[in-house]
Amino acid sequence: MSIYSTLKKYQLKCNTWLGLGTFVDSPNSIDFLIYHDDKWEYDGELELTCNDFFKNKSGHIITMNNKLSPSRNDLCPCKSGLKYKRCCWNKRKIVSY
Repeated sequence: MSIYSTLKKYQLKCNTWLGLGTFVDSPNSIDFLIYHDDKWEYDGELELTCNDFFKNKSGHIITMNNKLSPSRNDLCPCKSGLKYKRCCWNKRKIVSY
C-alpha cells in the first residue's frame, strides 16, 4: 500500500496525502493508514513508474470517485456489477456510500 500511496500522491501532484486501506478478507473498515507530507517535486523515474502503473491498472486497486454519490448510470458502489439504477438506487435513502 505504501507504493500505491506514493504513486497516487505523485500522480495527483499533492503535497500531502492520507491513504486509507483495508485487507481483502478483513472485517475492519480500515486496517491501516499512510500519511505523506513531503513537497511534490518532479521525478523522472517516478513519472515513468506512475504512468506505467496506472496505465496497466489491475482490478485489485480501487480508486474513489470524487462525486458525493453515484449517478444512476454509474456502476453500483456495492460492487454487484450492475448499474446503480438497477441495483441500490431504490435503497438510497437507507444505504449511504
